[in-house]
Parts: sequence; structure tokens; C-alpha cells
Amino acid sequence: MVALLFVLGLAQTPPALRLEEATFRQFEDGPPFTQAYRAGEQVFLDLRIAGYGRTDDENPELKLKWTIRAVNAAGQPFEPAVDSRFQTGLASQDSDYRPRARFSVAIPSFALEGDYRVEVRVTDDVTQQTADGSYPFRVRGKQVAKDAPLGTGPVRFYRQEEETAPLARPVYRPGAQVWLRFEIEGFLLGQGYGFDVGYGVVVTGPDGKDFLRQDPAAAETKQPFYPQAYVPATFVIQLPPTAFTGEYRVAIRIRDALAKKEAVVPLTFRVE
Repeated sequence: MVALLFVLGLAQTPPALRLEEATFRQFEDGPPFTQAYRAGEQVFLDLRIAGYGRTDDENPELKLKWTIRAVNAAGQPFEPAVDSRFQTGLASQDSDYRPRARFSVAIPSFALEGDYRVEVRVTDDVTQQTADGSYPFRVRGKQVAKDAPLGTGPVRFYRQEEETAPLARPVYRPGAQVWLRFEIEGFLLGQGYGFDVGYGVVVTGPDGKDFLRQDPAAAETKQPFYPQAYVPATFVIQLPPTAFTGEYRVAIRIRDALAKKEAVVPLTFRVE
């Protein structure tokens, strides 16, 4: 009699809730993707849920809910967590049925390079079991040191706005446009990841006089959901056809209003 009760007790033990076959993809229902994503791309993840319980009634059902969130290497989410519920009836032939959970998230365009992950928690409302999963993926993006001082990082020179490869030597002709691209870095993040930065530009000609003074040139105040480590900036200098040849000195003055700090980044280009 004791042995019979023991066997019945085992039969009533619910199976262990578990997550299976987690697969990253570049697009919905695409092939498995195992390479690094780029900042700004969309991440797709799907997985199967097994070991759930069934309601004990004439028409059994499964009742699942899950929370999914994507975080960076520091554990900071870059979008709000997604909560979902799934409930459906089950037939006797559905003994091997494993529901599929799908998730997609956009990587911020200014995300830094590093190891990110998707964290999943599934709860079975029938058995009250919980299963957790953490699935890493790599993001290829810009690198900014945590202790970077206020500044711009490398400043790149271009001849046209649509160019993607910077000039090896910043040399221009009279009448040309001088395009500068840089990222403001090292600024203070306030409450709620807010920041307030701006910059101005002063260009001195070969004759030692101000060729251009635009200060302030641009500013950005923002309070994003995800901490932003840099602010992209673009500035263009129009050279007149009568521009002097020789070396031009550029001073980019960076301002961090929250930290009440300034930094000047000097650089030069030539007109020949």
C-alpha cells in the first residue's frame, strides 16, 4: 500500500518547466544567425517552451506568461521589458506541443561595442513554476572608454557629405567644402541618463585672422531611455574661391552644461 501511494505521488509531479532551442536571427523566420550584430540593427530571438502543466478539467489548457528584456554588458536595458501571455486549449494529441515565444528589439544606433544579452523569464500559471534563460549576442559598434575626458575623439575630414571614407590628409582646394565629423564624448549623464552638450567652431586662416567663427554651432539636450555615451556631430566649412593657400587652424569648443565644463580640440587642414 505504501509503495502504491509513492508511485501515485510521482505520477502527479509536474514536469520541469524549461526553455529550449533559443535561436537568434537577422529577420523574422530567417536562418539562425551566429555573427555579431551592428549598432542600429534589429535582433530577433525565438525559443520553445517545454515542461508546462495542463489545467485539470474537461478541456485542459496551458497558461504561460513571460517577460523578455534586452540588456548591454552592464545590465542596462535599451528598451522597456516586454510582457506577454499565452493561453490555449490542448487536445490529447498535443502531448509534444511546445509553444514558440518570439522577441525582437532594435539595437540603439549609438550602442557601444560589447557583449549584450536577452533575458527571458517564463512562468507557468498552472504549476506555478518559473524558468529563466540568458542568451548572449555580440554587438559591433563604437568604443568609448568609461573614463574618457570631455572631447571629440578622432575628428575625420571629408570632401563631400556622402563620403564614408575619411581623407588620409586633410588637403583642399579654394572653393571646396571641408566636412568634419566627430563624436562628443566624456560628458556627464544626469538623472535619467539626461545630458546637455554643445559645441562651437572657430577657424583661423593662414594670415592669423578669424576665417570663420560659429560659436555656438549646435547643441543637444536629451533624456534617453538608454544611456548615450557619445553624440554624433557634423560641421561644414565653405572655402571661397579666393581662399588663401596655407594652413588653417580649427578649434572645436565642446561644452558640457551639466558638468559645467569646456574642452577645446585643436586641429588643422591645408588649402593648396
